[in-house]
Amino acid sequence: MNTRTATTTGILAAIFAVGVLSAARVEAQADKAKAPTTLTTFWSFPGPANSMTLVVAGQPQPVTVAINSDLSFGGVCAHCTLNQPFKANETKMMCKPCGCGKTNAVCIAWKDLKQSTWEEMIGSFPVGIAMKATFNTQGDPASGLKSLWVDRRTLLVPVDGMVGKTPAEVNVFVKAIGGVKGELVDGDKRLVINLKSEWDADQAPKLEKALAKMGAKIVRPEAVAQK
Repeated sequence: MNTRTATTTGILAAIFAVGVLSAARVEAQADKAKAPTTLTTFWSFPGPANSMTLVVAGQPQPVTVAINSDLSFGGVCAHCTLNQPFKANETKMMCKPCGCGKTNAVCIAWKDLKQSTWEEMIGSFPVGIAMKATFNTQGDPASGLKSLWVDRRTLLVPVDGMVGKTPAEVNVFVKAIGGVKGELVDGDKRLVINLKSEWDADQAPKLEKALAKMGAKIVRPEAVAQK
């Protein structure tokens, strides 16, 4: 085999390999899209080890869920923008999709972390970042948590002072912060926002400012504890 033939063969093999990987990613994403999910956002760490409390759309009160080593986390890597799934016990492992040299936790936290634990990762997300949860029984948090996928194009924000706001008023507010569509849910106590682009910590202050202009605010755990 001459050099040109060998080179051509190598190129074709590489193209084939990329095609197979791309097809696998598409298939994986299709399967993930079919899986029923519930919109949630981080609320607090309740105290017991290996657990956290989430605000769950459709549930009147925050729900505490157990975190075990088999739980799947996922999100978009800050460095290569590829979808990156990993287990709860793999947060400190190095990122594989792009070889950036960062941990899995850092890649989807979009900021440097000291220890790269799952707790540090979750606690680093801007307030309201949505996490799409898959429960062992669809829509039932009590059945146990199977996976959490960070969705930076969606916010689920616990709010106070938005009761009675019209859809038109909500959408004016949403567009002012770079959103596409907004909706009050769960008795007007939570605000769901679909965004044009990924949300990060640098954009978070404008959410609070926009809510303040409407006479509203984000509800946080400490505010609930004081009532």
